[in-house]
Amino acid sequence: MAPKVAGLNDILTKFYVPAARVFSLSEPIPFYVVFASSAISLAAFLPLGPTTTRLSGRQPTRVQLLRQTNVDVRNEVVFGTKTDIWQTVEIGEGAFRHMVRLRASEQTLWHADERMARQSDGADWICFAGELRVNSQIKLGGFKAGGLSLKDYLVLSMTPPDPSKTPYSELRQVVPVRLTTDSWSSDGAGQTFSASDYSIPILASESRHPVNAPVPGYRPA
Repeated sequence: MAPKVAGLNDILTKFYVPAARVFSLSEPIPFYVVFASSAISLAAFLPLGPTTTRLSGRQPTRVQLLRQTNVDVRNEVVFGTKTDIWQTVEIGEGAFRHMVRLRASEQTLWHADERMARQSDGADWICFAGELRVNSQIKLGGFKAGGLSLKDYLVLSMTPPDPSKTPYSELRQVVPVRLTTDSWSSDGAGQTFSASDYSIPILASESRHPVNAPVPGYRPA
């Protein structure tokens, strides 16, 4: 995130999700978010950061599961642009928890930085964990048939309530995912993940389709 106030530094944001990116409609989707910068920059960002309690109104920092429905009735291209109709709706929102200490099953995720295995934050970083559940009314996973397609995305966003007064520009990171009716696991033995099981998206540029930008992920070192 780029600062809008002199004296503040950029905030590096890492959004970790299981690298398989295939999830069950009936099971929670785990995620981790790390914010790294100078102490003064993190202090300025904190009022805009994740909250561990449900508050009334829209929160600045959110993890959402969005579904994009795309319909191309004629399957035609006019002046180089497809004549399709699309709609994006939220089908789930994540709940954050401040990581007081990593559980033993989670510590391998942070093998590149032993400090993170001992505490939830340091002088120059803050770590949050969370999980997201799909809306119980959603019964179908993503698919494509003819001119109709359903695509799902995990989106980490920070949208200031008053952009003119916020110290940081807004943030948006997008991860394409696939939802299925079957249970999922990384190794067939349940929901346990090693460091290589998680991937991080890069920052998504805004486009006409809010969540349709192809965003590759990379595995943390």
